[in-house]
Amino acid sequence: MKEMLQKYYNEYTLINGIIEIALQEKAQIQKNLAKTTAGSLYLSLNEEQKSKFRDIYSDRDILKDYFCTESLNKFFTKRNNLIKTISESSCFPFPLSESSTIYIKDGIDTYDALNDISTKNLELSDELKIFIGEIVNYLHPIDESLTIEDIPLIKTFYNELVKSYDKDSPFFKEALTRKLKKNN
Repeated sequence: MKEMLQKYYNEYTLINGIIEIALQEKAQIQKNLAKTTAGSLYLSLNEEQKSKFRDIYSDRDILKDYFCTESLNKFFTKRNNLIKTISESSCFPFPLSESSTIYIKDGIDTYDALNDISTKNLELSDELKIFIGEIVNYLHPIDESLTIEDIPLIKTFYNELVKSYDKDSPFFKEALTRKLKKNN
């Protein structure tokens, strides 16, 4: 498990590094474009209009912006696919298929409030625990206002609400979260 997670972490870190560099490059390109009339006009257009504009008028920065955007889109897709692969792999400690589950962060550790699963007792490096938390937060945003002390209350409200709602309903988690916020 640890070795596979480390492999995924290394790939994720590499992709994120490439994305970060590309975002910085794109910001610089757009800064340069904004200095010219044609560039300012180009930046104000939607994607379809930009495509037509490139057919009529292109300079180096406009082409760089286009190719940088295309590259970023590919790496965002690659990262999203990697996150999906990680979350579905046998080495991932959380069953992320349950949409009603509430996740809580406590320092570097992540807790599944309903299923008594956490990264706390896993023999993983801090960087891997943080990585697991990032994956969980990407797929199921973590409510920062909840703490591990709220877990018994979460379970109580969950058991109460499951009697009235279908737990797979998209409204179930919202109702549970609302009830928790009223009580805090």
